Amino acid sequence: MLHDKYRRSTYQPLKIGNQLFSLSSIMKTLFWLWLITLTIVNVIPLGRETSRSLSSNKVWRFRYDYLVHAGTFLSFGFIWILGSIMRVQWFKTYPLLKFYTIVFAAAIVLESLQYVVPWRTFSPMDLIANLVGAALGMGVAVLIRYR
Repeated sequence: MLHDKYRRSTYQPLKIGNQLFSLSSIMKTLFWLWLITLTIVNVIPLGRETSRSLSSNKVWRFRYDYLVHAGTFLSFGFIWILGSIMRVQWFKTYPLLKFYTIVFAAAIVLESLQYVVPWRTFSPMDLIANLVGAALGMGVAVLIRYR
């Protein structure tokens, strides 16, 4: 369970104009917006120079694009943690399992989508990087939740 110092007894809704938004609905919207953003980024043409730059640059021994793939799916772990701190009820039962089922499915589907988009290229290594990022995010979420 998360430390008590990170929990507040209640979170006040956010007021924008005349409308009230709960932090739970904001976190759920953030999750879906990030997933939609990743979908769009996975189908738009990047151009040769951008693709070459991502593929040729390395950080330590890893190609930069692999780190970008892993990082984009690792970020779901931080969305989960932030949601847990704010007491977001993602799902009524098995929330972590359902949350990460969506994330792992997205990791597979988004890279596989590039197989059918003519101006993008499917890469098994990118798929592995997506899954590694998702697994790391899930690992961090599990460690934070059950420590």
